[in-house]
Amino acid sequence: MFSIVIPAFNEENAIKQTVEHIQKTLSDLNLGPWELVVVDDGSEDKTFDKLQEYTSDFIKVVRHPHNLGYGRSLKDGIGAATFDTIVIIDCDLTYPFEKVGDLLKLYNQGFDMVVGARTGKFYKESVIKSPLRKILRFLVEFTAGRSIPDINSGFRIFSKQTAKNYFKHLCETFSFTTSITLAYMMTGKTVKYTDILYHAREGKTKVRLFSDSLRTLQYIIQAVTYYNPLKIFLLFALFCFACSMIGFCSSIFFGLQSGFLLGIGGLLVCLIIMCFGLVADLLKQIMKITIVGAGYVGLVSGSCFAEFGFEVTCVDKDTAKIDALNQGIIPIYEPGLDSLVSQGIKAKRLTFTTQLSDAVKASDVVMIAVGTPTRRGDGYADLTYVYKATEEIAEFINDYTVVVTKSTVPVGTSREIAEIIKKIRPELIEGVSFDVASNPEFLREGAAINDFMRPDRVVIGTNSTKASEVLQKLYRPLYLIETPIVSTTPETSELIKYAANAFLALKISFINQMADLCEKTGGDIQTLAKGIGGKFLHAGPGYGGSCFPKDTLALSQIAEQHGIKCSLIDEVIRYNDDRKLLMAHKIIDAIKTAGVNKKVAILGITFKPNTDDLREAPSLTIIPELLKNGMTLSVYDPLYYCGSERLGHAFNCEQSLEQVRFAKSSYDAVADAGCVVILTEWNEFRALDMKKIRELMNTSAFPLFMDFRNIYQAKDMTEFKYHRIGQKA
Repeated sequence: MFSIVIPAFNEENAIKQTVEHIQKTLSDLNLGPWELVVVDDGSEDKTFDKLQEYTSDFIKVVRHPHNLGYGRSLKDGIGAATFDTIVIIDCDLTYPFEKVGDLLKLYNQGFDMVVGARTGKFYKESVIKSPLRKILRFLVEFTAGRSIPDINSGFRIFSKQTAKNYFKHLCETFSFTTSITLAYMMTGKTVKYTDILYHAREGKTKVRLFSDSLRTLQYIIQAVTYYNPLKIFLLFALFCFACSMIGFCSSIFFGLQSGFLLGIGGLLVCLIIMCFGLVADLLKQIMKITIVGAGYVGLVSGSCFAEFGFEVTCVDKDTAKIDALNQGIIPIYEPGLDSLVSQGIKAKRLTFTTQLSDAVKASDVVMIAVGTPTRRGDGYADLTYVYKATEEIAEFINDYTVVVTKSTVPVGTSREIAEIIKKIRPELIEGVSFDVASNPEFLREGAAINDFMRPDRVVIGTNSTKASEVLQKLYRPLYLIETPIVSTTPETSELIKYAANAFLALKISFINQMADLCEKTGGDIQTLAKGIGGKFLHAGPGYGGSCFPKDTLALSQIAEQHGIKCSLIDEVIRYNDDRKLLMAHKIIDAIKTAGVNKKVAILGITFKPNTDDLREAPSLTIIPELLKNGMTLSVYDPLYYCGSERLGHAFNCEQSLEQVRFAKSSYDAVADAGCVVILTEWNEFRALDMKKIRELMNTSAFPLFMDFRNIYQAKDMTEFKYHRIGQKA
């Protein structure tokens, strides 16, 4: 689902061709739902009249009363867009829109922005404009600190929500594209360039290079002053040095005394500017971070902090894992993480080691990101790894260090960590030698990089003003997108993480119970969820993963230890466990009622899409129960399939998976099956060829199709006995 935004000013010759070309291209590519938003920027010709010929629901027209500028048009178009994924393209047929599929494919790999870099004989400047363009490109690259193939391409893809956070900082002229490129790069966002062939211009709009260049220069100065002050001081110092050399040369060759004075004055000013630059750079020293634990949280956090420009060392005792990471091999599946780690290693801002001592000694911040699994017997969080990491960190604290818990830990853990450090090193004084803080993560598997780079809040829990300032400096790159920082006590911060996950688990269980009620009363759960509003209201087979089951159980135990009965949370835990089993029997009962064969095709076994995590997944309860009741199972998951290297991990998670047949594809899985069950809403399951599936199932009776993620609509499934969650079959 994406919105295409087109700014148009006096484009009567190209607007019709542009719209029709986009329609045809998207019809051929079949990329899913889309809309077109055209912004008529006060055109003085018949551009708007031509747009009125289109009355289809897929096109929106925004009209400015007069010409407000290219950047303003894009801002208004983006604001009017329905979908979060935004494609911008000019209205002059210069960009090959047929390449939009390639750009979307790259964007879906986890990049924050994908840009079509122009190439070809039509991408060239006049003799007058070319030098100015090269100067601007040099300045932009100098500011961003990286090579940029095309600083102001008008064909790119990005998130609406992210872009809107930068709007007040972005140019409203043709420099919009240059300024958004810089804004993304200077705040740690990932920008991917891919070559496209630039075509001859059909429209009339021309870039006002000279006037727009002034706004671009202003933005460059603002960005570099804030993010890398030494660069701007260096530029001014070089200018003064050049003036000084000119002065000395005029004195030597022409005998001008004023030239000598200019030379001396220029050198003095150059030295003064450089001194100010060094002071500014000293004030903005790059913080060094050590992250203990290179698991999911540690690896994502470390690579993202490195992308922000900090020097990060990830420490883990698993030698094989560290060796693999140093070679760019990622032990977990998370979209975009491999490229982020690779960039960090290449830039020498991200390193991996098994040696804790040197890393801690050189660090300003040490983050504990080790596992806190559920303790056997009582359901409490097992802090063995946290305590062990703290003991080792304490041995190597050198200068003032902030020790931060990223792991999900019970209330009071920060106090315990401080006591352990003082016990190991009595000479260390809390508040002078070290401080302890809580900084919980809110990363969703499958969207972790996006969640880290674009968080809806950052929670910092500490009683130390000094530690709070250090951590706020750590999240300084999020300044431009105005991320709210919640500063509180360690105890509140530790509770926030558990409470947040428990509340989300509660919402999931609530909507699942409402789905049960809808099935009995004839209601529709999706419409009901829209009527309620809010996130995490998607009915399904129950929650799973590494967080919700573990954290709800731990929160219940914390409450019990303090004499509080969290009956709501206890009921959520019980209901979710029961629901997974209920889903298995729903399949069994449906098969008996329909009289179809007992071969069941399971599509998706991970607890959610875009992750390889099987922990507490509904599939690990449903599959054993189906096997126990005599079903024959064929399973396909985009990450767990016939020949996948991950199958060994799956068998370790649930031994009964060895009894099922893992298929090579969705269509391979459904062959001769009497029932198809969707357990995970992977994207590749959203547009299955139902006619082909019906033929492959090869049964005279109507086969069963049980959609436990509500991907499809009943009206499109007439060849099946279709069951969905929260609606009568």
